[in-house]
Amino acid sequence: MSRPMQGKATGRRERRKVVDREQVLEAAARMFAESGYNEAGMAEIADSAGFSVGKLYTLFENKEMLFSCLVQERLRQLEASSAQALEPSATPLQQLRQRCRAALEFYVGDPHFSRIFLHEYPEQADGIIQQETQRHFAIIRSYLEKAMDAGEISREDPEPIAAVINGMITSLIDLDVMNERACDADRILGQLDRFVLEPLGQRPA
Repeated sequence: MSRPMQGKATGRRERRKVVDREQVLEAAARMFAESGYNEAGMAEIADSAGFSVGKLYTLFENKEMLFSCLVQERLRQLEASSAQALEPSATPLQQLRQRCRAALEFYVGDPHFSRIFLHEYPEQADGIIQQETQRHFAIIRSYLEKAMDAGEISREDPEPIAAVINGMITSLIDLDVMNERACDADRILGQLDRFVLEPLGQRPA
């Protein structure tokens, strides 16, 4: 086989691997959300994805690696969605609202990952989840600090406010899940606006 033909074949294999990998991640998200991490086995995930167990192991070494890749991939997608939602001309407080909306819409649009991230993750994922939670908290705090610098809100300790915003988003999603009610990004953001963001904007700088 000539080198150009070899290159084309290699390219097709790599593209096929990417497609197969995403198919497995989708199946894994569904199985982890429905059955829980401990109950979802590699055989069940392979069957759900339409692959043999052997094929699955060529893509992911074990269940822990599969779960970690799933979480990291979804978090990258969440960050990309949040970054795209920001309007450069918006004020810091407006950008905070835009970022919260993007995150909520991402979770609502991916209920399997939402359930995994909030409830069904194993001890092995604690580091990933905690790191992301801390990063998200730091982002919220930075927007609050910028809003204080811009005179949008009064200057005070941003950490308690960031904790309230972070906790309220999680609690409102949890409340919908507990009540077996479809998560609604508009409703959740409306409550966040009413009880936190709008009062912040009304405070004297």
